[in-house]
Amino acid sequence: MGSSIAIDFGTTNTVVAEWIESTQTPETIKLQGLSQRLTGSPPSIPSLLYVDDVETGAFRIGNVVKSLGLEQSLEAKERLFSGMKRAVLHPEANQIYSSENISFDSKRAAEVFLDTLCKNIQLSGRSISELVLTVPVESFEVYLRWLVQAMKQLNLPTDSLPRIIDEPTAAAFGYGLGTAGNNVLVIDFGGGTLDLSIVRLPDDRESSQKGIVVHPNAVPAVIAHQQGSSISARVLAKTSRLLGGRDIDAVFVDFLLEELGLIKSNVLDDLPALTQWVEYAKIALSSKPAIDINNYLPNSGINIRRRVTVEEFDQKILNSSLVPVQNILKKAISEVLAQAERRNVGDRQIDHVLLVGGTCQIPALKQVIIDRFGEDRVVQGNPFEGVAHGALVLAKSHPLEDILLHSYGLEVKKNLGGVNMSIDYDYIPLVAAGTDYPFAQPIFLENFLSPPSDHATSVDFVVVEIQEQAEPGSRRVFNSDGKEVPDRAKNNLARSQVIKYLRKKNSLPLNPPGMWNQKERLDVSYTVDKNRTLLMTVKDRLTSRTLMLNEPVVRLE
Repeated sequence: MGSSIAIDFGTTNTVVAEWIESTQTPETIKLQGLSQRLTGSPPSIPSLLYVDDVETGAFRIGNVVKSLGLEQSLEAKERLFSGMKRAVLHPEANQIYSSENISFDSKRAAEVFLDTLCKNIQLSGRSISELVLTVPVESFEVYLRWLVQAMKQLNLPTDSLPRIIDEPTAAAFGYGLGTAGNNVLVIDFGGGTLDLSIVRLPDDRESSQKGIVVHPNAVPAVIAHQQGSSISARVLAKTSRLLGGRDIDAVFVDFLLEELGLIKSNVLDDLPALTQWVEYAKIALSSKPAIDINNYLPNSGINIRRRVTVEEFDQKILNSSLVPVQNILKKAISEVLAQAERRNVGDRQIDHVLLVGGTCQIPALKQVIIDRFGEDRVVQGNPFEGVAHGALVLAKSHPLEDILLHSYGLEVKKNLGGVNMSIDYDYIPLVAAGTDYPFAQPIFLENFLSPPSDHATSVDFVVVEIQEQAEPGSRRVFNSDGKEVPDRAKNNLARSQVIKYLRKKNSLPLNPPGMWNQKERLDVSYTVDKNRTLLMTVKDRLTSRTLMLNEPVVRLE
């Protein structure tokens, strides 16, 4: 039996959690070589990827990049990818590395990062039976479209269909706030972005919150909304700023250099190392009144020495004229509340305020939020693990319905008319891969079917399995015994298909005989029951006779 795994892919750090069956609780896992554990924080994986060789696919990710000092190397400016999630959401943050004829950008780096992460989870002895990924609600569709493509690269079992859950809903359940109908303000202040979402949790916990399933092996990849669910939380208001811990670090670096009479060009080759040091100092100032920075920059030959107090950090870094972080946070809060007010949700109707992300832990910024909402409504318990843990709680308390792994259709014989009454065949889709079952109600074929020829006394139905392939312009057809047969269809293809005959329903009688131009003679509807059986109904509109009534045709996979 495999493990249920959740991945909260972050701009700065990524958290991986596993559902422990014996305790029925989520637990953050540590991956050898990839994870770090900062003081007071759970294990996390730095969202870093270092390119050794694009052509051979040699990459290193996570804490190994830090432990080997690769982010401080002279080549780090070109080969080190950080802030990949930010780049997926905001094209202006994209980074490109080129090696001869190969171009490698932040989106591709993010795909490689997730794929390498999944491989390392499996190398740790865990078999992934269920994967849950969280996505930012404010950019849900944009991020989801990218994630669908990234799924194709992931090293996952073919029968493991990843589930997608939005971050605010996951955070609410990770904090134990799954109260139906509550209004929750999620302030997610991470390494790359400040995202505020006011969401209303679903009124019915039992019939929703199942998330979205992605079937990446279909072409195009299928996004299947589970019954009664799309995005779990209903967004009442949202706003976002391209501002995060990375920007605070940049201001911190500028502050230190200015204090020492230096400019960035003096320490250009040591900037990655200096940025890493100020990040540690920033974290330390969340729990200490002051921090001493005493670091030698080997490439520049400069020693950085400076004592920084919390007061200095708050006044000169969080309130710098260049990036006034506290004011930006206050304005973002006012903006999201004004949006909610226009939807008749006032300040006092916000039940909880959740603090998510490391930047929310900076005392001065946390105090801004407490001053605005009061300490009783601000929930601070689990800023780093809440999203990943909540995603697993949701996955286990709201299991997915079964979904169909393949696409199915009808082979239809068509008379094209003309002097010689030219015949063609077509394949009409019935059920797409990723569809959940049983169907709530029958589906009617969009187009009526006509008799295949003049004076036709019967009509045949052939049910097929349709596999879409990436290469355009070809089609292979196999009969029900698995033997390849000539393709009878003449129509051109946007991509290639593999057609497998499953069941031929012979000779549905037409009385009186049909004519090829009777465009609306046969009315077809179908459903899939709880046993994955395709049931079909066919009616002759000319005579009002039922030729098939909810008849089992074939069992689908």
